[in-house]
Amino acid sequence: MQTTTFKRYWGLIKPGIVFGNMIPVLGGFLLAEPSWQDWPTLLWVMLATFCLVGSACVFNNYYERDIDGLMTRTQNRVLVHNGIPKIQVIVIAVLLLLAALLILARINWVTFAIGIFGFVVYVLIYTLLLKRHSIHQTTLGSFSGACPPVMGYCSISGVFNIDAFLIFMLFAFWQIPHSYAIAVFRQQDYANAQIPLLPLIKGVGHTKKAMLVYWALYLATGVALYAYGTVGWVFLAIFGYYGLRWGAIGWQGFAAEDNDKWARRFFFYSIKVMMMFSLGIVVDTLVKYLIPSIYF
Repeated sequence: MQTTTFKRYWGLIKPGIVFGNMIPVLGGFLLAEPSWQDWPTLLWVMLATFCLVGSACVFNNYYERDIDGLMTRTQNRVLVHNGIPKIQVIVIAVLLLLAALLILARINWVTFAIGIFGFVVYVLIYTLLLKRHSIHQTTLGSFSGACPPVMGYCSISGVFNIDAFLIFMLFAFWQIPHSYAIAVFRQQDYANAQIPLLPLIKGVGHTKKAMLVYWALYLATGVALYAYGTVGWVFLAIFGYYGLRWGAIGWQGFAAEDNDKWARRFFFYSIKVMMMFSLGIVVDTLVKYLIPSIYF
């Protein structure tokens, strides 16, 4: 019984989403070129991200409990069946938010401001205002998903500079086609809940074109990081290889006979792309410090 109870509460924070944000935080942190003395800050910013994203997900779960019951993917969520008292849900969300804000304020005020921005975009703009009413929900919602890596970067830099801006845009451009892929293979679910996503309003063909546009912007932003001198050729090689393969999958969508199968492949490869982004930064950093003669 205790395990079941724990799982109910644990599921409120959407742990897959929460832990999925840890890798981008690490990537942004490493781009700021931390010293060995800065590594405790990584733990703090990861804990803050855990609490902040967890709080946003709890609020999202609470507000969307009605439409969650209409979709196969979410119909077994605990709040659909009133498995947790609503007052407890609100208390958990507020406590997580307060914990996140206290930690972020301890790091620096730039990271604090970025965290607040991401939270407001996800909870107020995306969840409350746009998701049920606007086709632009995915585009604007991507701004919240782009905040964790910037928080990682600014936890060390303490400033929102051109590097931070490029990181922000890169992750926003990545998240949009990533989310559109979900919208393609979950079309029926979203149709049941009457959520106006791009494939439902403009069609899958239009969505595929939009995905490639944002993929191209993602790739261009990564190249801009190299051109600006933020990263070296090792990162560019890793980033370019996986980015181009991701784009190739996108192009294959125009000849796909099974859109659901293609969209799932595109979606899961997008996760790999983001993991390799962070790995590319790690390898690039190691080369820079261990073999500086070949770094450019």
